[in-house]
Amino acid sequence: MFNCFLCTENKFTSTNQYIWHLKVYHNLDSQSLYTCKQDNCFRDFLGLHKFRQHLNRTHANKSNSITQLNVEIDGPLENDSGSTAFDPNITNENSFGKNIINCTFKDIVTNNVSSFIAKLYSKPNVTETLLQEIVEGVNELFSNEIITHLKKKVFSVLTNYDTSKKTEIEEMFNVLENPFLEFKTKHLRIKYFENHNLFFKPTTVVVGYMKQKKKVEGIDRLLMVPVQGHLLSFKSNLKSFFELPDIYETALKFTNDSLSSTGILTSFLNGSTWKKIKCSFSDKIVFSIFLYYDDAEMGNPG
Repeated sequence: MFNCFLCTENKFTSTNQYIWHLKVYHNLDSQSLYTCKQDNCFRDFLGLHKFRQHLNRTHANKSNSITQLNVEIDGPLENDSGSTAFDPNITNENSFGKNIINCTFKDIVTNNVSSFIAKLYSKPNVTETLLQEIVEGVNELFSNEIITHLKKKVFSVLTNYDTSKKTEIEEMFNVLENPFLEFKTKHLRIKYFENHNLFFKPTTVVVGYMKQKKKVEGIDRLLMVPVQGHLLSFKSNLKSFFELPDIYETALKFTNDSLSSTGILTSFLNGSTWKKIKCSFSDKIVFSIFLYYDDAEMGNPG
């Protein structure tokens, strides 16, 4: 069984099943940071390829023993190419299947679109104009004849299905025809991220005034203009972050597991320095926070 390092109540019987869960439900990709958390292993991996290799090499027995058990009961788990195939029937009743039932198709599409938009925003060379063009282009790709043609083909073989099933499938196609409904404009994108505690607007404050040449009625004048600063509340950000589903529980479990680890030094948390710091707050829950800043260089736009 594989334990998810982001929602510890889930258990998965194969590597492929576990990776699929991380991609769909936690929006992780090939460049994300992964933590093992299988048994007493707490190694971090930058990138999905290295993480998958580690699972297959180090924790392969966790998958093999369970797979063999399910082969005897439910039939083979391999496809024609010999690779392990995903089978939703081979899961824990209270874990993987339960998440699929509780998450609607619209939620899955919206979560993936929001992740796609967020990744575009994180790239410094993607301007707002370019991002808008990408959104409109991808949306047009989905809303043109491709989905319509596929929809007709699917419904042509659903003549014997009951009305409720047809309605459910039609609603799924409607979502696919307009996946960027909540992200069509910059205003809608910012609104979505703010409403879901994924973006926090900084507070603008006036820190002083400076002289600046401006044209007033065609005449150059030297005016005093305000100099603004932008404040982002660290406390509010952390509060919203820990209020996200499973974040607090996962962080607390990781901290406690690291502190109790007596084997190989796997992180700062099970080192002697942090343990000494923790002794000063024995009656409180304390999380370690690492702050990073770059040197200030005047005249350097980077």
